[in-house]
Amino acid sequence: MISYQTKTTFEIRNFLLAKEILMVELIQLAKAEVHDEPLIINQYGVLKSLLRREKDFSNKARVKKNATPAEGQILFPAANELYQILKVPIRGKINQFFIETLESALAVTRSYLNKIPLGST
Repeated sequence: MISYQTKTTFEIRNFLLAKEILMVELIQLAKAEVHDEPLIINQYGVLKSLLRREKDFSNKARVKKNATPAEGQILFPAANELYQILKVPIRGKINQFFIETLESALAVTRSYLNKIPLGST
């Protein structure tokens, strides 16, 4: 059995920052006059996959039982909420709805990042 290693606030911040950066890049690529659709689709798939993995993991009873307050209040709700927001299929069209969905997810990511006190470890 694989034991669960809780995440520090620093690790949670890094997880969310990485998703924030990826979303910003995807929005910029999607808004470009000429965009690389295969790259966007691939990167969007990576984003959804990472969020799905964290969401599925966070919903396990033993993980919830051993979670730190930061995981229970920030990481797990963020992963679940972001996964629900990003409802555009991985092979979906790169259109205004796609961009708006990413912008909404970006705003949510930033709101969770703002919940993490500066200097937390």
